[in-house]
Amino acid sequence: RGCNRMSFSALGKRFFSSTSRSLAAISNYSKFLTEVAQTRTDSPIRALQPLIRMPGVLSLGGGNPNAEVFPFESVDVKLKDGANITIGEDEVKDALQYTYTQGYPPFCTQISSFMKRLYNPVQGDDSWSNLVTSGSQDGLSRVFESILDDSSSLIVEDPIYPGAVAALQSLPGHRLSVACDKYGMIPEELEALLDAQTPSDPMVKAIYTIPTGQNPSGATMPTDRKKKIYEICSKHDILIIEDDPYALLSLPPLSEPHPGTVLKPEATFFGMDTEGRVVRLDSLSKIISSGLRIGWVTAHPDIIRPINRHIQATSLHTSTLIQAVVARMLEHWGSEGFDKHIIELQKFYTERRNWFEESALKHLEGYANWDTPEAGLFFWLEIAGVNDTEHMIHSGATDKKVVCVPGKACTINSKASPWVRCAYSNCSREELDSAVARLGELIKEVRFHARDEEF
Repeated sequence: RGCNRMSFSALGKRFFSSTSRSLAAISNYSKFLTEVAQTRTDSPIRALQPLIRMPGVLSLGGGNPNAEVFPFESVDVKLKDGANITIGEDEVKDALQYTYTQGYPPFCTQISSFMKRLYNPVQGDDSWSNLVTSGSQDGLSRVFESILDDSSSLIVEDPIYPGAVAALQSLPGHRLSVACDKYGMIPEELEALLDAQTPSDPMVKAIYTIPTGQNPSGATMPTDRKKKIYEICSKHDILIIEDDPYALLSLPPLSEPHPGTVLKPEATFFGMDTEGRVVRLDSLSKIISSGLRIGWVTAHPDIIRPINRHIQATSLHTSTLIQAVVARMLEHWGSEGFDKHIIELQKFYTERRNWFEESALKHLEGYANWDTPEAGLFFWLEIAGVNDTEHMIHSGATDKKVVCVPGKACTINSKASPWVRCAYSNCSREELDSAVARLGELIKEVRFHARDEEF
């Protein structure tokens, strides 16, 4: 449904010839940015970085410590394929020093190539830019902070990623939600919500969506739905925040084996964007390592610039050394090695997805309803006969030694929810079966006590 291998260029020609020629690119982003974001300026010290790195320049400007006194001579990393990645004496001095806020140049080159090869953007290179962040959660928080103020609204999915709830909790502005079904955000509900807005309502600046393997629901949005949502956002002139950490954790349908080639979304909002209205978030957390804390934001340079300036004034940049190691690993792999890694990853999670499905059919049938995910790491279970799973989950951790995420944590207003999110990524087959069996026992007990109370 959302994960075949149709040619991106063919898709682009078909999509844009029929729908997008009349749509105008955004020419001024100021209405989307907060006053704080618009007034941010470059750090005068950070602005010196390109000058300091010019050949022949003798710098008395930057307060860089002298690399001669760093206690590291080289860094060696051994990969599971047996290869050794070495950051040698000359490169390690650079990799342990301050770098550009935008990102370590060799890594930036790698991710630009990554975006073009995998998502084939319709727009030219001058219409988008990347900014490396300390994980995509860092990028997401900074995107929200750059656009949300008291007079604005953000449209989110229901259910919503719990990390987004945390990022939004202390920010100003209003939140509106649109229901999801097994294919993600419902376009008709989005359009009805936007059509109902009046000039006196807070300005809707963006929608926020996880279109592939949505966290928590596991929903994957098909291309025709993305097309409808893009058209709606274009009509109402709002941004699309496309948070897509599970794009390369696309999985085959339950009844089919993995084809042995990389599965990925047929199209992305970023790839189909002709107007510069997509702000995309990517991450290495799910496909390389979560502890590396590397993600990046891709958007029009006028959106990237204030976020860059925010980072200049806070964390300065993501770890140079980690970027250097990953850049060398990607260089070692090349596109063929990277694809091989992703295929192995997808097969690994396909097997675990299938294990969970088998256990759920064995232990939860009649007690829970679900749609089998075709991407991501989660099953989203609706528990029959339970109005709010929060107490059930907390008591289950103590009584049954099983933990899930209660649905209430995946709502923008902490409303009661009969849903739970279950991750299948980290357990063995035996552990998954035991965990699902314990969950089944817990549901039965909760329903039994609820029935007792009714009588």
